[in-house]
Amino acid sequence: MTNSPKETAEELRKKVADAYGSGKEKAETTVKAVRERSAKATGAAKRKTNQSLEKNPIAALVGGLALGAIAAALLPKTKRESDLMGKAGDKIRSTASAATKAARDAGKNQLDVLGLNSSSARDQLRGVIDKIGQAASTASQAATDAVRKKS
Repeated sequence: MTNSPKETAEELRKKVADAYGSGKEKAETTVKAVRERSAKATGAAKRKTNQSLEKNPIAALVGGLALGAIAAALLPKTKRESDLMGKAGDKIRSTASAATKAARDAGKNQLDVLGLNSSSARDQLRGVIDKIGQAASTASQAATDAVRKKS
């Protein structure tokens, strides 16, 4: 006995919904796995930073001073500051600017050592996008197969 067009459409809708649900589930699993890997990497970076600080507290002090220098370098120079500080203020500002650049470069280098750079983030994102594409392709193929079986 042949199904009515309404029954066939309903069965097809159900199969497409199932395929979509399967693809969505695979995508959610992939996103969860990426989040877990990211959390592990972040936790490892925090532990390594804490260990470094415990081994060399002077570095923490210097880092704090560098942050202060960065803040000073980023704040706009005022007329009152120029009047009060004169050439000494200019020297402090240029020193703070150099410290800011050194701190930025050192931080960037450390992130590279830890593997936390834009290239690795881009690679991880590309992997997630590929997996989502695969899930969508699988869902699409399942829907296509379902339609062919009914034809």
